[in-house]
Amino acid sequence: MGAAISIFSGSKAMVVQRDRFAPVKKTNDLLAIRSDAYELADDYHLKLAPGVDDAPLIKLDERYYKQVDDFEKRLGEAVPSLKNCTRLEVEGDLYFGKNVEIVGSVKYQAQQTEKIADCVLK
Repeated sequence: MGAAISIFSGSKAMVVQRDRFAPVKKTNDLLAIRSDAYELADDYHLKLAPGVDDAPLIKLDERYYKQVDDFEKRLGEAVPSLKNCTRLEVEGDLYFGKNVEIVGSVKYQAQQTEKIADCVLK
């Protein structure tokens, strides 16, 4: 950020509280904010949904989810419900279908290309 700011004369940095935004650095973060763990407030900022104390910790296999196009392809039908998820780790080539809910801490290992739908993973 510092390098970008130095290009523009008179520019300044602004400190924003973490509860005012949801940082998106990787597709892990993108999955969280697209899920029902977050909601859009009336003033158009993202906030955790009612009943969600902390954002779920997500780790997606970078071989299949690192690029946004690959991420989109694997979540094309629907984003899984994460409002009751504390942690999700996906290893392998997993596609999400409709009506998938993740509850608690889940580690899913796909041995081959797999698609899940209509299920609750605990």
